[in-house]
Amino acid sequence: LFCTVPSQFKENHCFNSKSMRNQLCISCQLRDADTASMKALKSSEEHSTKSCKVGRREIVLRSSEMAILAALFNFSGTKPNYIGVQKNPPSLALCPATPNCISTAEELNDLSHYVPPWNYNPEDGRGRKKPASKQQAMSELLEAIQSTKPDNFMPHIVEKNDDYVHVEYESPILGFVDDVEFWFPPGKRPIVEYRSASRLGNYDFDINRKRIKLLVALQIVWWLLKAIDRGSGQSVQDYTTEFQRQAMLLNMDLEDEDILTKYLGGLHTHLRRKVISTKPKDLNEACVQAYYIDEEKKQGEIEPKGD
Repeated sequence: LFCTVPSQFKENHCFNSKSMRNQLCISCQLRDADTASMKALKSSEEHSTKSCKVGRREIVLRSSEMAILAALFNFSGTKPNYIGVQKNPPSLALCPATPNCISTAEELNDLSHYVPPWNYNPEDGRGRKKPASKQQAMSELLEAIQSTKPDNFMPHIVEKNDDYVHVEYESPILGFVDDVEFWFPPGKRPIVEYRSASRLGNYDFDINRKRIKLLVALQIVWWLLKAIDRGSGQSVQDYTTEFQRQAMLLNMDLEDEDILTKYLGGLHTHLRRKVISTKPKDLNEACVQAYYIDEEKKQGEIEPKGD
């Protein structure tokens, strides 16, 4: 949902009802260009719902009996001997035949396993004006890994150097382990190759794909935060539009509380405080309030207290 707010505001008529979508002063609607993305998001949600009904890997892991089994058997599996950058040609390893693996090293026509490399300096983003160095991109990646637990899998960085990271993600209770690798190839191209694979089982119910999407989304958010922190002059409208566009492309849940937190984190301090004080229930309410407060500040009706 993108928030379209008129340039003139009437305080008495805005932001005083339970459903901000029905207020006369705003119009939050789908853009035609994003209809396909929303359909893909809905399809993804339906797929996730079905997966929850038939999932075998973690749904039965909440009982005490399964916890006892975890102590008796090694559910972490054995570290594969092909972990790391391969030599001929230099790349990460291919995937096994099972569908619980994704890799940038696979062929383009392998829809079950292939994923495109990760561009950390996109031309329609920071790559156009202030591209990040490989060292900066690595630092952002490590920060994203260490600050998140996708699907409650605990990350453990087991190997790290200037251009490579190997992370073991351990599932709750039984301790299933997924191996996730990131590699910054030599050369000038600002890309990251990656591979994410489960050690045991056949199906992962898209856990590996969801994990990568979350890490990419976090980096995108931080790019936006840093653009604002550097005083680039990015407006609230530009920030909001880009934030929501990237979230939609990544099929992220715009109603998720974590998305709201990340959006608020990208606002200037004085604006963030005022938006938080309105207690927005979701991303839609937060972006509308941000527009409203920022516009009043510009008109001299609200004076910022400073960062």
